[in-house]
Amino acid sequence: MAELEDGRMYYVREDNGVKGMSYVAKLVEEGYKALCFIRKKPEQVLKDSSLEELCKADSPHKDDIKFVRVIYNKLTTVDTGLDVKDISKISAEISKFFEKNEKAVVYIGCLEFLAQANNVDNIQNFKNHIHDIIIDKNKIGIMSINSDAYDTKEFANLVSYNEELKGYGKAI
Repeated sequence: MAELEDGRMYYVREDNGVKGMSYVAKLVEEGYKALCFIRKKPEQVLKDSSLEELCKADSPHKDDIKFVRVIYNKLTTVDTGLDVKDISKISAEISKFFEKNEKAVVYIGCLEFLAQANNVDNIQNFKNHIHDIIIDKNKIGIMSINSDAYDTKEFANLVSYNEELKGYGKAI
């Protein structure tokens, strides 16, 4: 696996989160705590990713990964999760998580969902803010991005100052 550096933000081109989650799994195995913002239920994400073994009850890493669903709170009866329109609350969650954990990674696997509910400029500002927090706190950020969901200029702006991760985490 490519060595990921603290204080950096990375992105993976994908539409399902499997590659991004494999990088998160590797970091958790190396002693990082992970905060994962996802659209799907955590059970679905675990089933589809390499995190399932790490989250089992007998795993020493079971408490090292926290999932936060990003949902339409106004349109659902789901009590847990953060509202897709409240990107400032998502930023605050990331800041709190970084303050509590020395070695930490944040994974954003729902950027397209956030972009549907917020305008592209707000998402760009959100991404830049998260990037600044990652640099200031010397943490790691990983985003899964479906490049087909954006026009060329929007995509270039979203991934600016980030390094692309190619390949599949454990298979590299």
